[in-house]
Amino acid sequence: MPDGLDIAALLGLSLSNIAIESFETRALTGPRFASRAPARMIPVLSCRGCHTVDMGDAVAACELCEAARFTEWYYEDDVCWVAECEACFVPMVVWKRHDPNPPEEIRVVLFGCLSDVADRVLAREYWIDDRLRSIPDHYHAHARVRPGGG
Repeated sequence: MPDGLDIAALLGLSLSNIAIESFETRALTGPRFASRAPARMIPVLSCRGCHTVDMGDAVAACELCEAARFTEWYYEDDVCWVAECEACFVPMVVWKRHDPNPPEEIRVVLFGCLSDVADRVLAREYWIDDRLRSIPDHYHAHARVRPGGG
């Protein structure tokens, strides 16, 4: 496959900020792949304009750019995706651009997408937490349930 092939064409997804740089043949490693078959062709992806995400390693350069579907996905468009956070089990919105500082107009869109999902999924009052803790270089926000919230 040629370098720079749009991953959307390969996967049928709208991930215009990611491109295939190359393919490598190797075994998958790490806890996610411990029971899988040995060596196979692995795409090496890059977020256009930021860094390489090597899909062959259990720990990619950016988990949010990798966008692996380990949990339920509720929504996706050209700007963001909303899924259940695998660490805290609440809805989380992720900006598709690898950047920790979206402009205010993008934040409004992201919060709207997250709120639409949280209103459907959470049975209690929630608040939007956009403090970047464990992944500080890629913008995302969680809909956290208020303690004692109705």
